[in-house]
Amino acid sequence: MIKNEKGLTLVELLISVALISMIAILITSIQIFGQNQYTNQSKQIDNQANVRLAMNVLTKEIRSGSSAELSADFTELKIEKVGGESTIFSFIDNQIIQNNSNIIAENVQVDHPIFIKNEAHESIGVKLTIHSQGELNYQTTSLSSTIFLRGRGGDSE
Repeated sequence: MIKNEKGLTLVELLISVALISMIAILITSIQIFGQNQYTNQSKQIDNQANVRLAMNVLTKEIRSGSSAELSADFTELKIEKVGGESTIFSFIDNQIIQNNSNIIAENVQVDHPIFIKNEAHESIGVKLTIHSQGELNYQTTSLSSTIFLRGRGGDSE
């Protein structure tokens, strides 16, 4: 008879391997879930940043303008300043492009801008809605603002 019983039986070894495998699978699942959450939130933050940047640039330019013109197909917004300088924003292929060269934001859409005339203050405003659609429906980001031209110099058009 064997008096030394310090080894493991096959059943004990299989149970140990199964327990270690389940723990490894659980840890891996948690890691993958965390990584997916991080990736989704990073994309959503990028969408929000693009929309905010586009709105900030357009707001600054429109406010400094003396007049604004919108193309018939709603793809270009031309803003003229008091000194005669003008800036053109193009809304093409989910991009906002300034003066046909500088891409302001990507993966954003500008809904049809609307001109608003404030009779009491003799001012003209532009109502903009900019939105970005992420890969998933809940990743939609949208900003809307009405911006009035400040650099009109007191004239009424």
